[in-house]
Amino acid sequence: MKINKPIAIYVRVSKEEQSNDNQKQLLLYYAKQRGIKYKLFQEKQSTLKRRPVKEKLMKQLLSGKYSKLVVYRI
Repeated sequence: MKINKPIAIYVRVSKEEQSNDNQKQLLLYYAKQRGIKYKLFQEKQSTLKRRPVKEKLMKQLLSGKYSKLVVYRI
């Protein structure tokens, strides 16, 4: 199955001292192994605060810019 539109990859950790490297490595590997174009969205925010990167991503998803949203864990 060929995907024409890129996928959106979203990685987030809730504390500044945490790293999203593991999430990012796995999800980028997933896309690269399948030859899928992607846009990476990264954020370090608590769930109690606004998440501007997520808000921007959601607007772009709703407009149809990306074919799928890929996350490490919900």
